[in-house]
Amino acid sequence: MSFELGLNKKTDLVLIVLVLLLAGFSVWFYTGKLKQVQDDINRVQAEIVQEEQSIETLSGEIKEREQALAQNTLFLQEKVPVAPLVDQFLLNLGRIQKETDTFILNIHISHQDADGLRPAPLEPQDTDGAAEGHIDGEGHTDGDDGQPDAVPQVDSGENPGLESPELELEPGYSQPPLDVPENVKQVTYSLTVAAPDFGRLEQFVSQVENLPRITKVEALSFAGLDELSAASAEETSLTFRLDVATFYVAEMDNLVADLPQAEFLAPSGKENPLFGGVLRSSDREDTAPAADKDSSAADQDHAAVGGADQAGDSSRFVQEINDLTYYVLQAGAFDTLKRAQRAAEHFQVKGWPVFIQQEILPYRVYIGMTASFRDALALAEYYQARGVEVYLRPFNIPPLADRHVAEGEAEMWHRFVMAGDELIRIYSQAAVHGGLAVSGENVPDVQDKQHSFAAAARALSEKLDPHLAELTGAMTAATEQGLKHLDDYEKTGKREHLVRLHEAVMRYLIAYEKLISALTSGSK
Repeated sequence: MSFELGLNKKTDLVLIVLVLLLAGFSVWFYTGKLKQVQDDINRVQAEIVQEEQSIETLSGEIKEREQALAQNTLFLQEKVPVAPLVDQFLLNLGRIQKETDTFILNIHISHQDADGLRPAPLEPQDTDGAAEGHIDGEGHTDGDDGQPDAVPQVDSGENPGLESPELELEPGYSQPPLDVPENVKQVTYSLTVAAPDFGRLEQFVSQVENLPRITKVEALSFAGLDELSAASAEETSLTFRLDVATFYVAEMDNLVADLPQAEFLAPSGKENPLFGGVLRSSDREDTAPAADKDSSAADQDHAAVGGADQAGDSSRFVQEINDLTYYVLQAGAFDTLKRAQRAAEHFQVKGWPVFIQQEILPYRVYIGMTASFRDALALAEYYQARGVEVYLRPFNIPPLADRHVAEGEAEMWHRFVMAGDELIRIYSQAAVHGGLAVSGENVPDVQDKQHSFAAAARALSEKLDPHLAELTGAMTAATEQGLKHLDDYEKTGKREHLVRLHEAVMRYLIAYEKLISALTSGSK
């Protein structure tokens, strides 16, 4: 009995020792092996999560940049627009012609698909096609895209000077065909140019190649001048032929609003003497029935007594308001308001003025508006020096006609618009140059101008429908806010007040554009 009890104790002791050894081995194995492996797994998983977050962040930034680039085509279209813009390219050629002291004798224009296309022939081709025009240095245009004439201008015949037997052209150098997408079209300009010497030739070609728009010189040929046979012999100009290609992307009408703008000379208003379908005003008076003349005499007398000044005021107001020009600096155009707001927040963080035009697509982000082109140019240079590409253009305001102004209200409109314009010019100049020192004004003078403008706005609003009155109120509120920020800046010198002043200028001009648009659309 005692033997069995001792055996049981030994067995229990062995079991306890085995259990302790197994537990110790488990602890050692876990801490020495499994724990280390588990720590490695946790570390790798944490690294994976961190890398995934980094990839997601980078992917989001890349996507945002791609979307911004896709939506903001203003600057891309400086290189490849979505329309031929033949007129603007001709303006560039005219400018280059003047700067290099050369003379473009002849231009042949052809529109083609750019896919795998080889350079067009150097010799001028038939001009019967609807998409072709023939241009010489005399000043006419014929059948491109309806844009205003540019230098050089168009003629329907060949320039007889080009077929001179003395001109022998060497074979031109031609580059291989381009590999471009299917919807990219090409406009080829075959130029014949006279230059005083080879240096001017080089300048002409170099300036054409260095235009902001992508321009490809496809072929160039010329012949050297003959040696002079006598000391008194006259030197002749060097004539060369040049094939230049520009490109545009077709079938992208949704981006037409971002096309580059150009300034054209205003039409001269001359009548075409070869077109007899319209009688002059004197002809209409001479051919009017006598009864009509008699019946209108009383009306004319009445107008002379009570309406002449009114009509004159209306015409004067319309002319002066159409002469007002403002300039805008656009920093982007987006298809969604969220993206426009994100861009605006980016500029606000930098402490710059910003305004989003939300009425029509695309949503345009403005970071400056001025009443002076010089100030707008200075602002554009300021932003570009800080890596921000801006698009400087005139702010589009619909033109008025006499019929848009209600009878008896022309003088009221004149006082209101001109007083507001005077204020905005002071405010925009102060916002750009830092206060009133440049303008020579002082705050009390500006306050008097503000009171005059507010009084003119109240008097006019009583005559208008609620919608137009609301817009005049928005313009008045913008000028009042501008005066407050201007006064605060003059007192404190803090730049943030100039930023708010600039934003007030933008709010005024946006409201002004809405007001004129509503007026010209028929609202009274």
